[in-house]
Amino acid sequence: SALHSTSLWLILESIVTNSSSNYILQLKGADYITLRNMTFESGTAYYARLLYITGGANGVHINNNVFTGYENSSASNDRQLIYTTGIVNDLNITGNALQQGSIAIHLDAIHSQDTEEVIILNNTLINR
Repeated sequence: SALHSTSLWLILESIVTNSSSNYILQLKGADYITLRNMTFESGTAYYARLLYITGGANGVHINNNVFTGYENSSASNDRQLIYTTGIVNDLNITGNALQQGSIAIHLDAIHSQDTEEVIILNNTLINR
């Protein structure tokens, strides 16, 4: 479970001050990467997106992490916990704790192109 202490082995926190770099971690065109047992924390109220996946990513697995967005967020697009744009194939989001923020997981695929093998399973929503 993401709530176990193993998610404290690596804590990523950022204080973003503009919309062009609104993320703690961006995976642009990343292939075959696994994020496991990490903690992502927003340090600001304005640009508080935690993970941004874009550029045709393939084989991205996000397992047993803790994502903590800005508390009492509005429905702003700048405050999603996990945000994807474009084609993302073999995306696996499993066993994570998703806390606060505006939207837990936002998948924004291109309508004319296929996105395949997306699995979102056994995640815990906290203060949503």
